[in-house]
Amino acid sequence: MKRSLPVWILVVVTLASSITIIPLPATAAQPDAAISNVSLTPSDPAPGEEVTISTTITNRNGNEGAIKVIGLSVQKTVTSSVEAETDDFSEIQPNGSVSIPLSLTFDEPGEKRLTVRAVVRDGNGQTHIYRHPVYVTVEEPDDVQLEFDTAEAVTGGTSVNVTTVNSRSDAISNVQLELGGSPAVDKAERVTASIEGASEKSFQYDVAFDEPGRHIIRGNLTYTIAGDVSRTITESVSVSVVNPDEVSVSFSTTDAAAGDETPVNVTVSNGRSGPISSVQVVLGGNGSVENTERTQASIGSGSQRSFTYNAEFAKVGQQPLTAEVTYRTAAGYTRTVQNTIAVDVEEPHVEAGLSVTTNNSETAVELTNFGNTVFSDIQVTATADGDVIAKRLLADIGPEGSGSTHFEIANEVRGTANFTATYESVGEIHETSTTADLTEEVLGEIRLTSVETMQVGPRVTIEGDASNVGSTDAESVLISIQGDNEGSEYFVGTVEASEFATFELTAQPQGDASAVPIELSYIVDGERMTTTQQVEVESGNSSMAMPGPGPGAEAGAGQGPPGSGSGQGPPGGSGGGLLSMLPVALGVVVIGVVAFGIRRWRQHS
Repeated sequence: MKRSLPVWILVVVTLASSITIIPLPATAAQPDAAISNVSLTPSDPAPGEEVTISTTITNRNGNEGAIKVIGLSVQKTVTSSVEAETDDFSEIQPNGSVSIPLSLTFDEPGEKRLTVRAVVRDGNGQTHIYRHPVYVTVEEPDDVQLEFDTAEAVTGGTSVNVTTVNSRSDAISNVQLELGGSPAVDKAERVTASIEGASEKSFQYDVAFDEPGRHIIRGNLTYTIAGDVSRTITESVSVSVVNPDEVSVSFSTTDAAAGDETPVNVTVSNGRSGPISSVQVVLGGNGSVENTERTQASIGSGSQRSFTYNAEFAKVGQQPLTAEVTYRTAAGYTRTVQNTIAVDVEEPHVEAGLSVTTNNSETAVELTNFGNTVFSDIQVTATADGDVIAKRLLADIGPEGSGSTHFEIANEVRGTANFTATYESVGEIHETSTTADLTEEVLGEIRLTSVETMQVGPRVTIEGDASNVGSTDAESVLISIQGDNEGSEYFVGTVEASEFATFELTAQPQGDASAVPIELSYIVDGERMTTTQQVEVESGNSSMAMPGPGPGAEAGAGQGPPGSGSGQGPPGGSGGGLLSMLPVALGVVVIGVVAFGIRRWRQHS
């Protein structure tokens, strides 16, 4: 049997530990048990809110057997009355633990010192008491708040924005906001599943006030925090409601970049039945505004007047600008209206693009602003071979805008020209460049060159080159025999600029025709062109093509290989005449075959 510990050792252990152990008089050994953990849910309770204190008791006796919790309570102090207790008799096996919850509430805010008291019975029937201090801070919750935006509250219909701000580190869920008070509210209840920690959610309401004066708007917010704890807060705001002013102020602005000037237009509209006079507009806010005050002698009924300012913002984010307008009515009363906007200011992004297009002798250069800053002091310079040909100035270009200028330098530059745009943005000089070929473009044109003909009997073989004498491609080139002459056609296809393609046709001229008309059909720059060339025909000899004026007759569809044209046989005659011509014909055939072979060899060598 274990020996009991001296009293002075128990005192030392009590002072050194956060757990106070006061054994009942017994001769048995103290069980190795402990209150190992005490947790609160929620950890930051509010007055009147139920708090759950979970106490974990651990049996550290590996071999001594089970222990049993026979009592657990929470006290204000060691000797004070019990705040909460349970008689849940929980048995704890060796090296095991059990967590026992107790619930209580605090009526008043403040610092609370509590003591958890556990009564444990060991396997020998001996009873032992364990205590653990607990400190709780009870305060009104302020980590979730409501913010009201009631700018320009007027009688009749108006909008109210209510923002739920969650300043907690964790999310809140089951968020339900109900708006009430003096005004009539359309769709008063709004819900959202959750709002993340350190974030916010805005709800816009349409409300209606019956009359001017002070009115109360009240928001009731219910939400749930960690531990499935539900909370409710109610906040109110007093609103000054006025009749709608018949003079209004509006804004328009482009994207704003920090450190760069941003144009801001302020428009004053007079909706009154009479004119207003002595109009004074003052623009101010977080931005640095150049020439903040503007004046206008009068603005007629139903008219408006715009004032342009340049504002510069030092920081990124939403920056407020407020325009205040003071004027005098026709009855002599001085009134003031104002309006505020939040300008989204971003980090400066400078990006430009330069493009060149040429049309005959005129060259257009366009500078595009792809960034969010303003381009100023813009100059475009044209150079060739290191020499400056011309310079042009452009007006300021705002974000996502562009400006263009024209040069007439095609007669001065033959070949490539360089174009450089320099401009100032965000206090620095920038430039962008591009090049363009100013060589005058000549449209593709097909002509027949190196044409040779050979006639054998009634048939004429025509071969040569379809040459493109222009500087653009010619597409769908078709060469065909036209007129009363029967013959073939030859599809060449595409002939690139300054290139040629060979062709071969077979024709059978009618009568004593000394030339064969050949039609050239092709497409250039999306437009079909048709011309006709006359090719002289001499029996047994070669001849050159002659250009013929005007378009020829329309060719039949299809494509044929060289020499595939249809022809008729020689006309019939007497046998004697044919025999007398046979030697001559054979000679012509031999000469033709030799000439044709030489031609073919030269083309393919």
